[in-house]
Amino acid sequence: MKRIINLFAFLLWSTILCGQSPNLISYQAVVHDADNKLVTSKAIGVRVTILKNENPVYIETRELSTNQNGLISFLIGEADVDDNFGNIVWGNGEYYIKTEIDPTTAGGANYSITGISQLVSVPYSLHSNVAKELVGESGNKLDEVYSWGNHSETGYLLSESQDIWISNDTIYLTGGSFVKLPETFSGDYADLLNKPAVVSDSEDGLMSFQDKVKLDTTVNVNIVAGNGIEVTGVYPDISISTKQDTLYLGKEYSGGIIFYLYTGSDGKQHGLVVSKTSALFSWQSVVSVTNASRTDDGFYNTNRMTGSPAKSYVMTLGEDWYLPSIDELSLMFHNRFHINKTLRILETGLLSVVDVYWSSTEFSTNLALSFYNGEMFYQDKVDTLTVRAIKAF
Repeated sequence: MKRIINLFAFLLWSTILCGQSPNLISYQAVVHDADNKLVTSKAIGVRVTILKNENPVYIETRELSTNQNGLISFLIGEADVDDNFGNIVWGNGEYYIKTEIDPTTAGGANYSITGISQLVSVPYSLHSNVAKELVGESGNKLDEVYSWGNHSETGYLLSESQDIWISNDTIYLTGGSFVKLPETFSGDYADLLNKPAVVSDSEDGLMSFQDKVKLDTTVNVNIVAGNGIEVTGVYPDISISTKQDTLYLGKEYSGGIIFYLYTGSDGKQHGLVVSKTSALFSWQSVVSVTNASRTDDGFYNTNRMTGSPAKSYVMTLGEDWYLPSIDELSLMFHNRFHINKTLRILETGLLSVVDVYWSSTEFSTNLALSFYNGEMFYQDKVDTLTVRAIKAF
């Protein structure tokens, strides 16, 4: 069973890629020993065999060294001196790759790890080079592969070109095709409406959108933006961007109500929202120092609070919510006009001027800062006060 696991792990981490030129296969593998441990930073022996219908058509051996992660990497076919690898006809038959590894010595005396897998996409990538040769310089390749006769004779393969001309009310194409023109046609091709684009001096025979624009007298480009998408500018200088909602104090946003707004260095609006509900909890059940001492960063403080029922409640609202610092509580209090207008509509409980609110700012082992009617106070951490969470966006 252990041998099967080693083989599976070896095949699972093998990656085969085809290069463009020369015709090589890039091979990588992570090597495990008989105990399924990585073989790291060690010289090993590798033998690779390409099988066609179970018969070997190419064999090469390598002396390699694994890196610190047990990885080996090399190009199959690079060690071929007789061009046996390059002569493989990939389009004829099924091919498999057999890898054998000696994890104990670079000489390859004891190949104890073996894997066989079918080559599917790689042979066809290599076989494309054969297809390129069929239409390339040598007609003899066609003879060898398909026995079609002597294609090197002059005139066997012709590049076809056709002529287009107008006679009276009809457009003719070489080969007999034609298009009947309307009776009002002047006889001048330039007067045609919706005429086909004429391609000239094109290396690949294709016309780009920009070339088509140059041919037409008038081009209308209509771009319809979806929800949250903004399109500005005039073709071809068009800019597409994400459209941000209009934000304002007191707006329901991101699960809360906006009470602070500013424009960041990215040109977008950012700010703070307050939760729509509150609850009563203590700052700590058993007092201890937490170093949650910042007056302006409640997120920092909340992450450092321990043994805190207030923090546990805030976390139930979501991972981005936190207990506000004393400065953030002050911002919230001085913008309670906008908050309470929305809370009154929602009927979820107003910000009160008579409630005492916990901040996340610690003062000492026993005390943390609270906020009451616009003023800061020192409060025993075990006292039960109002908790109202906030979140940044």
